[in-house]
Parts: sequence; C-alpha cells; structure tokens
Amino acid sequence: GYIPPDEFISLAEEIGLIVEIGYWVLEKAAKQNKYWQDNYQINLRTAVNVSADQFRHADFSENVERILSRTGMKPEYLELEITESLTIENVTTVNKVLSRLKKAGVRIAIDDFGTGYSSFSYLQKLPISIVKIDQSFIKKLPFNKSSKSIVNSIIALAHSLKIKVTAEGVETEEQFNYLKELECDYVQGYIICNPLTSKYLVEYYQKCDGAYSAEYKKS
Repeated sequence: GYIPPDEFISLAEEIGLIVEIGYWVLEKAAKQNKYWQDNYQINLRTAVNVSADQFRHADFSENVERILSRTGMKPEYLELEITESLTIENVTTVNKVLSRLKKAGVRIAIDDFGTGYSSFSYLQKLPISIVKIDQSFIKKLPFNKSSKSIVNSIIALAHSLKIKVTAEGVETEEQFNYLKELECDYVQGYIICNPLTSKYLVEYYQKCDGAYSAEYKKS
C-alpha cells in the first residue's frame, strides 16, 4: 500500500538503504523527464531530493553523471535539492562536489531554507542556484510581521548573490501576491496544482499551454 516518505525515509536511513533508494529515485526521475521530452515536447526541470548520506557517498557526482548519460536526460533539466546541514560540513569537499555538478550543467538548490543554519556566508562560497524558503515562513504570510521580515530578507539577500528563490507551500492568493510583489522567482504549492501522476501532469501541461511554472515576470 501507500506509505508516505515521513514514515519510511528515516527507517531507510537507519538500516542503510537510503543511498540505494536515492539513486533509484534519481534514475527513475531522469527516465521520466526524458520520456516527457521525447513524447510530449515537455521541457520540465525536475527537482530531486538528495539525502545527506547519499551526498556523502563516494563518487556521488560521478554517479549522477553516469545516470544522466545512461538515461539521456540533459543536465540542465535536473535540479538536486540538498539540505542546509550539508552546507556547514567540510566546505571544501562540498564545494568540490557541487562545483563538478554545476560545471556539468546541473542546478543545485538548498531545500527548506530557514529551518536549519541559514548562513548566507556558505551561499557565497558554494555554487548554489536556488534557495527554497521553507513553507513554515510562507504559511503565515502576509499577516505575520516576523515571517514577512524573514522572507523579505532571504529574497533580497539571495538576489544580491544572484541566486534564485523558490517559495514552498504557497496556498493562498494573498501569499502568492505578496511574493510576487517581492519578485520571488518561483512558487510551488497547492495554489498552482495538487500533486499529479505522470499522465495527469501531461494533461495539465497541455491544458495550460506550457505555462506549467509559477515563474512570473515583473510585468
């Protein structure tokens, strides 16, 4: 039956299966992305979460490159999401791995930003393409002053470092409009769409005439 990630991921980490699962998920995602492109001309960027154990695994960047080569997925359509905690580990090692992936064309995102260490000093040192603001801050917009201050600061500072920003968990028009005023680059959440199977994603994409993303222009 259906088992949600919050129930099996911690167990998979505990018994040492998370690395194997992580690579399996990455390959499935890459194959699916290539299938959409080849059969429906859908050029979606696919984001895949990477566990800390998987990232620390020997030859991680080489394995990612091998999966891309094996599946035929173009690296510019892959976005790997890492946790904040990874950015404070051995910065030299982390930077080496991320730089190799970025050089190959893969985008790197920091997921759930704001809930961990949130050090912008590491954003200066690492080749990060996107910061994803944790939904706990978005949830209270635009009525909570503390949340507004945090979100405003993250967006402003990230943009000053030439880093894109994604707001997670956007569910209301008020949240969406406030983020648009701040020129947040992307939003994700139920206001855009509920989670979809591959079949229904294709239908949704075609219905929207390719307007699958919530990236919006200043106009």
